[in-house]
Amino acid sequence: MATPHVAGVAALLLQAKPFLTPEEMKTLLMNSVYDYGTFAKDNNYGAGRINASRAFNEINFTKTGNTTKYDKVHNIFVPSGTKEIRVTLYWPENYSVHSDVDLYVLDPSGKIRDYSLSQYNTDEMVKIFNPNAFGWWKILVNPSDVNGVIIFFKSVSVILLIFYYPLLIFHSV
Repeated sequence: MATPHVAGVAALLLQAKPFLTPEEMKTLLMNSVYDYGTFAKDNNYGAGRINASRAFNEINFTKTGNTTKYDKVHNIFVPSGTKEIRVTLYWPENYSVHSDVDLYVLDPSGKIRDYSLSQYNTDEMVKIFNPNAFGWWKILVNPSDVNGVIIFFKSVSVILLIFYYPLLIFHSV
């Protein structure tokens, strides 16, 4: 029964933002799911259960970027009381050439707090619980093996939890 739910949420998101591209839609839905098991796709739970409310909160914070063989750094501000940081990176490819792009999340001191280095996917996802370091964080997009220019789509959310209900308080791209 997942397909009808995803199609319905996608239709509502397109009604709210008609010029959302298919790649932006995929990135937005991937970043906003209720996740079971490990964050990101897995064989037991797939990509997670769709979360329409979170997707609508994040709709204006999914952005497009590009990279070649050089790192791209994006800054986000993480306020005090943050309970979760989520970052999703997705890049569509043609199947004749595969590119490997890695994702790192660095805290304000420059320490790598989490990373995703999957080699045979076209997406990278990171979720950090209770970051306990507040200030300007860096999202590093590292093209470790890229041919030409890669167009990527990125969604970042910083979430504060109040009374066990997720409340999205800040986004940055």
